[in-house]
Amino acid sequence: MEARQEAEALAMDMVKLSDDEKKIAMGFILGMQAAIDLNEARVKEKIRQQFEKREAEKYGPVA
Repeated sequence: MEARQEAEALAMDMVKLSDDEKKIAMGFILGMQAAIDLNEARVKEKIRQQFEKREAEKYGPVA
């Protein structure tokens, strides 16, 4: 939620933009944050899978 608040504050700081332009800018920023969050989640999942694979190779499958 913090990213949304930051994006809203940034969009509102752009006083030279019209209301529609502010909404577009805010949507873009939120979209980019969502893409970053999704990528981070994918990376964390890959790391977890690799860790589990290594652990299974060392100690056998986990029950």
